[in-house]
Amino acid sequence: MERKTKIVIADDHAMLRAGLKILLQSRADYEVVGEAADGRQAVALFEQLRPDILILDISLPLLDGVEVLKILKASFPQARVIVLTMHEEEDYIKTVMAAGASGYIPKTAVDDELFSALEIVSRGCIYLSQQEAKALAGKA
Repeated sequence: MERKTKIVIADDHAMLRAGLKILLQSRADYEVVGEAADGRQAVALFEQLRPDILILDISLPLLDGVEVLKILKASFPQARVIVLTMHEEEDYIKTVMAAGASGYIPKTAVDDELFSALEIVSRGCIYLSQQEAKALAGKA
């Protein structure tokens, strides 16, 4: 039996977390091991559970996603974090990538893109959609 990729989801919207959990666990190779509703919970769960990947929203109460990224990367430089957010502006992309994100996906993306990002990030690579890559290259 192949080892499952362990994931923690950090988003302040319970319905989004529940939907993501159902989507992820529809595939045999993913397991959601924790859910956080705010930034402090996200850091605590990551430290406690050491997931393979953290799916992180930027707009979280108590600690925003950028602060969560900075804290985790300081203690766990190899942490793999995919930012899943409604913010698609170039400034947000640059900020989270500079803070150490492993991937950036807009919440408008389809499930295939999420699974592609998870696969790429789990191999230790960086994931940006074509739209985000163009924005960073100044060609959007």
